[in-house]
This record gives sequence, C-alpha cells and structure tokens, in this order.
Amino acid sequence: VPLKILGDGPLRRSLEERAVREKLPIQFLGFCNRRTVINTVGQATFQIVPSEWYEGFPMVIADAYALGTPIIASRIGSLEEIVEEGATGTRFEPGNAADLATKVHELWRDHARCLTLRKGARHAFESKFSAKRNFEMLIAVYEAAIWDFAHALRRAS
Repeated sequence: VPLKILGDGPLRRSLEERAVREKLPIQFLGFCNRRTVINTVGQATFQIVPSEWYEGFPMVIADAYALGTPIIASRIGSLEEIVEEGATGTRFEPGNAADLATKVHELWRDHARCLTLRKGARHAFESKFSAKRNFEMLIAVYEAAIWDFAHALRRAS
C-alpha cells in the first residue's frame, strides 16, 4: 500500500532511512502548502489519523470529510465519535500496529466499501461540519440563550 506522509517532525529522517533500507513505498512530502495538502488528501483512498492522545476535534478530519476522504483513526477519545465505523471510516486499537495494518489492507482491497465511505464522509461534513450547519447550530444556541434570559427575567419580576 503506497503511503504519503505530509508534514515534518523529529522522526522524519530515521523513517526515511528505514523506508529506503526496507524498500517501502512511502513518499515523504514534508511541510506542504494548503493547496498541496488539499490535493493530496482529496486524491487519497483514505487518511490515517494514528493518534495515541486524546484529541479534541482534529481539523484534519473535517478537511478530509469535506473532500470525501474516509478516515482510519485510533479508537481513542473523541475520534471514536467523529469517525463512525462503516459510515465515514474505520477505527483501530491505539498503539496496535498489527490492527492498523489489518484495517489499512482491508480498506485498500475493498473498493466498493471505499466508495461507500467516501459518500459517508462527505455526507458527514455537509450534515455536521459545514459552515452552513455550524451557523445554524450557533444561531440555535443564541436563540436558546435569549429565550432562557427572557424567561429568567419574567420569573424575576
């Protein structure tokens, strides 16, 4: 399975050396501008989010969903709720390389499932994470706050 790694970090050099030594199909793209990230993620079969830390809401997932790219994520914290098994992607046990490899190979081989997940990822973006949907939710919060405030004023008088 070809892999593209975007970004830099302290492990990059040792990972590049290992990829060359073991003849692994890994392309290290390093730091990329926004256009390159969007093109790469949009063309990807899936995106891996291998976090071992409790994330809030990683924007890389919202970006991938906007592009219709499914996610393979660690089964940890909010990622369990954001990545819906069988609808927007799949999940693996954090820190378990064998489980991750199994999920990658299963998804890589199942093109029909990938297409279904692509549609699900895009639908999740439109229904939960788009600017329009977030605006609607924000207005609902303000309306509820105004109603609660007005109700409290009436009770106080």
